[in-house]
This record gives sequence, structure tokens and C-alpha cells, in this order.
Amino acid sequence: MWAWFFGGYAVFFAVVAGCAALVSCCAREARQRADALKVLKYLAPGGLGVGTVAAVLIRLHQTGLL
Repeated sequence: MWAWFFGGYAVFFAVVAGCAALVSCCAREARQRADALKVLKYLAPGGLGVGTVAAVLIRLHQTGLL
């Protein structure tokens, strides 16, 4: 069960961060780019923290997905 939780978190984070990065690079309006950068700034400390990444990697390894 925990594998689904951590795997779901990792997928959700990757999708949101990927979409925000795409918009921040390719949007034509400056306001859209600024909003996408704000989203990336909010995601960076929580999603890319050493503890979070380590916990996700450990759980994925324990379940045999990594």
C-alpha cells in the first residue's frame, strides 16, 4: 500500500513540475511564465528535499520497482 502512496506522489510531482517547467519555458505571455516559475519555486523545497527523494527511492527499491 505504501508503494502506491509514494509512487503516486512521485508521479504527481513529476507531472506538475514538468507542466510548470514547460509553461515557464514556452508560454508567450510574461504573466503565464511568472506564474509557472512561482509554482516551481513552491515545489522545489518540498518535492526536491533530500528526505523526500530518499524516502521515495527507498520505497520504490523495497517494492522492486527500482
